[in-house]
Amino acid sequence: MKREEQIRMLLHPEQHTDEQIDSMFSEADVPAADAEAAWQRFLTATQGRRRRSRLRVAAAVIGVLMLSGIAYATVMMLRSPRVYVEKTAPATAVVTPVTTAPRAVDAEEAPAADSVRLFSNVPLDETVRQLAGYYNKVADIRAAGANDVRLYYKWRLSDSLESVVSDLNHFDKVNLTVEDGKLIVK
Repeated sequence: MKREEQIRMLLHPEQHTDEQIDSMFSEADVPAADAEAAWQRFLTATQGRRRRSRLRVAAAVIGVLMLSGIAYATVMMLRSPRVYVEKTAPATAVVTPVTTAPRAVDAEEAPAADSVRLFSNVPLDETVRQLAGYYNKVADIRAAGANDVRLYYKWRLSDSLESVVSDLNHFDKVNLTVEDGKLIVK
């Protein structure tokens, strides 16, 4: 039977006898689907999608962690003082000399809030002597290599001694304490 006749029989079964319709169905070659092969194709496609979605999730998590790390580093850089330790370059001090003897600071000589002194490649022992003199303390240099450590430090005269000591102690080679009226380099 031809395809067109089969279609006509399906569209108008009332015009054909039951025997004709039965013979059409017996002659029809209907391919049977291979269920197992179809199931395997489905599983393979699903596993590929899952793997890709896992990779996307992993990439998103890594991206969030990287951005968090960058944000944390930025915040820490903005909060920490800008103090640099150098050991090899020659000394060029741009520092206003201060006597090492303790002195009292009058209210009239109190520094302006924006007064700043810059220590550029200055040895640690010299920096400590100037700080001690300004804050009316005695410099006590106990570390043998204090003159080998050189600093770049922007000192705000309005900062407290404790704040300055905390800023300078952020470095491995610097260990300052304040005890009994002394600024000590250990």
